[in-house]
Amino acid sequence: MEIRQLEKNLAMESARIGKKVIGRGPTECRVRIIDSMIVIRCRLEMTQLEKLMYKHLEISNVTHAMIEDYKKILLPMISVTLASIHSDLEVTDSYLKLNTEGGFSVFILNMNMDIEKLIAQERVTGSKSVTRT
Repeated sequence: MEIRQLEKNLAMESARIGKKVIGRGPTECRVRIIDSMIVIRCRLEMTQLEKLMYKHLEISNVTHAMIEDYKKILLPMISVTLASIHSDLEVTDSYLKLNTEGGFSVFILNMNMDIEKLIAQERVTGSKSVTRT
């Protein structure tokens, strides 16, 4: 398995999780693994009403609480997927940003292990010969 294939698999799983949580998935999802960090960027199709509601949440300073609640839902689901990569892989910190104007979300996960090193050492589940392409 190459690192790009792992990123592609994580992107598909992220889209599936997004669909399960929100009710419809992103139109596009990309993942990049950088050392011990996973960056998930998803393109969102929001209706005008959803954008308006989110804008009102921003004005009333409720978005931070909403994002924290959303992360509490997402992290356990993502952790199951990460455990399939390596049993000891855990999220140590995370950052989530929703951009309604640009129509995307960015979810950054800081991990307890360097995933690129795990891949290079062939310690990723199912990994044979992994190289960055």
